[in-house]
Amino acid sequence: MGAQLVRKRQTEEEDLQMACVSWVELHLRVYPILKWMFHTPNGGKRSKAEAGRFKAMGVKSGVPDLLLNARCGKWAGFAIELKSSTGAVSDDQVEWIQHYSAEGYLVILECRTIDAFITAVKRFLSGV
Repeated sequence: MGAQLVRKRQTEEEDLQMACVSWVELHLRVYPILKWMFHTPNGGKRSKAEAGRFKAMGVKSGVPDLLLNARCGKWAGFAIELKSSTGAVSDDQVEWIQHYSAEGYLVILECRTIDAFITAVKRFLSGV
């Protein structure tokens, strides 16, 4: 009998992010601009050495979970910070979201469900 691959459950926020990215991937034909949505690996548990390496490479605390640096209608881009049902926003996250908002991005802070994510993306795609 072969060994079964068992996927360990991620955190609630990671599960939400993977669901959001899956939704994006499934809708690329309908919304090609979503090809440019990405995640920068800022969070997670790391050793001090790895965290130091990432910082030296330019990783910054508080960068939104998903970014789309492309104009759509009145929006210069899209930035969204995903949170678990109990997650709290850090001061660094607020500062980044304020920056992107001032630049004309549609920004969403504390998106907690896949439905809220889909609604936000569709708002961005509407351009208004």
